[in-house]
Amino acid sequence: DEMHGLKPACREALYRAMEDRIVIPMAKAGKPGAAVKLPAFTLIGATTDEWGLLPSLLQRFKYRVRMERMSAADLALAISQRSLRKGWSVTAEAAGMIADRAHGTPRLAIGLLDGAMDVALAGGSTDIDAMIVQATADIWRIDSLGLDNTARKYLQHLADANGPLRLNVVASKLEGLSRRTVEMRVEPELVYLGLITKESNGRWLTAAGKQHLKEQL
Repeated sequence: DEMHGLKPACREALYRAMEDRIVIPMAKAGKPGAAVKLPAFTLIGATTDEWGLLPSLLQRFKYRVRMERMSAADLALAISQRSLRKGWSVTAEAAGMIADRAHGTPRLAIGLLDGAMDVALAGGSTDIDAMIVQATADIWRIDSLGLDNTARKYLQHLADANGPLRLNVVASKLEGLSRRTVEMRVEPELVYLGLITKESNGRWLTAAGKQHLKEQL
């Protein structure tokens, strides 16, 4: 998981493993040790940052699959199933509220579900209903679409500009966040939700983005 986080030496060691089923360990002195022959194996790698992988490693994967986001209905079902396995009581409305804030991403849904259970337990209950989910969202400072303060500020800067803003300008206004952080961590959710568009002359706020800002007032 998250193969882009592997150290360069570990990635390079995979080349021989994938091509020749051989691993050459490094001794403490920095010298290569005796080659280790591997049995037949299947390597499955996952990453959320494809460009963080060296092309020479990426090209060695013969079959690539791009995962799609789940629908809100599928996420709500997954939340209900996870709750059932854990012995938690979650209403259908609460599951739907969590799914609506998860942007089609199971990891976000699970995190919010676990957070809601923490809030329920703090109140002496083991039941998660709509009020518990809303209380959790308030604590996490996320809105009805699951956007945090940074994402809302992004939208507000576009609204204030009343026109397109380039990425570097938006990033400079977001508490010193780097362009890469904004592009890789903030914008994908806003594009997915249809709140912004990315054009050659900059980022534009869509009608849906304007409407969402009005709803937050």
